[in-house]
Amino acid sequence: MNILIIGGAGFLGSGIARTCVAAGHQVRVFTRPTRSLARLEDSLGQINVFHGDFMDDHAISEALVGVDAVVHSLSTTFPKTVIASAAYDVMSNLLPTIRLVDNCLRLGVHNITYLSSGGTVYGEAQYLPIDEKHPRNPLSLYGLSKLTIENYLHFIAQSQDLAVKTLRVGNPYGIEQNIYGVQGIVGVALGAMLHGRPFTIFGDGSNVRDYIAAEDVFQATLAAINYPTSLIANIGTGRGTSTLELLNLLQATAHSTLEIQHLPDRGIDVRANILDSTLARHELGWPPFVGGTKNCH
Repeated sequence: MNILIIGGAGFLGSGIARTCVAAGHQVRVFTRPTRSLARLEDSLGQINVFHGDFMDDHAISEALVGVDAVVHSLSTTFPKTVIASAAYDVMSNLLPTIRLVDNCLRLGVHNITYLSSGGTVYGEAQYLPIDEKHPRNPLSLYGLSKLTIENYLHFIAQSQDLAVKTLRVGNPYGIEQNIYGVQGIVGVALGAMLHGRPFTIFGDGSNVRDYIAAEDVFQATLAAINYPTSLIANIGTGRGTSTLELLNLLQATAHSTLEIQHLPDRGIDVRANILDSTLARHELGWPPFVGGTKNCH
């Protein structure tokens, strides 16, 4: 299978690319010209790289020619994105995704896997663990954006020859995570620890998340690519870890101390998010092998 990965030089996209190569697929990645390819360094001889802006229809169309499946792992915004950025979010995420689908249908590509956010689309949990039928009331613009894209993709798939597989991913972590970034608490906390920087917690640190190893996300994505029909599935471990528990675990594992700064709650962070991935286990034949942060060491 010839697979195009949008955002294929990023933390998750690059790992998905390597996983698809290892599974015997032909892989091409689409990424910004300014994006580092360091995460793909060991696989560049087996991957075709297409450079361009996600908002550039011509560049996207060129990358799509001859493709059998698309993985959309790109986002131009982050969980802390504010309402003032709503217009940019629509322009840089939603509209290009709709045009991506138009181009896929025009070029005969009928297989799309979309990496959504299981941690933000549901909002405050009405029950735990959260399954796919749980109400979806995002607290953040990021979650609203992910959910809106989901809705557009599946609405279009209902009337077109298109299989859309949406993966609502928990909080991924892994060795390729950006330690200087603004997203991904495990990587950012380790980076702060490594360089002696303070680490900021919004709230009291009691918020619970479902942390999942990036390798498990890669395998779930590979399974979704091969799934023949449309699907929405949570990708998590079903195990919750609070922010303070996580930071204590990281410090104990690294035998180091992290300077923690507390700031007031931002109002966009849910109190608890633990995902029920039963559907992914049954439909995709996918289990989370690493098993969550409690086993990350």
